[in-house]
Amino acid sequence: MSKNTLSPFGYILSILNISITDMAKTLYIDRTLISKWKTGARDIPPDSEYIHTIADYFLSKAKLKDPNLLTLLFAKKNMIKEKDIKSCLVQFISTKTIPSPKSLSAKSDNFLYKSSFDV
Repeated sequence: MSKNTLSPFGYILSILNISITDMAKTLYIDRTLISKWKTGARDIPPDSEYIHTIADYFLSKAKLKDPNLLTLLFAKKNMIKEKDIKSCLVQFISTKTIPSPKSLSAKSDNFLYKSSFDV
């Protein structure tokens, strides 16, 4: 990825206004790793020890900013549970590029991932 391109992880950091420093403090890791994840210079593997903590942190920050923010990004309003949104988040932030709408899934029949991204 180019220097100005955001990874899916970086995209969520951006829409939630989470700084690299705040994320690093939350995970107790060096901020340079967060920066590399943000730009896509390093991947976040789906089995990373940090991925569920990251998703939980994103969910908590999204609730403070706008309770429906991640629901609007990943699903129809009031149609899927928080655990399904977390599952979508984990898939989303562990991909190398912002995925196409049909590539993410949740267990709910009401799932609708529909969004456009300005990155």
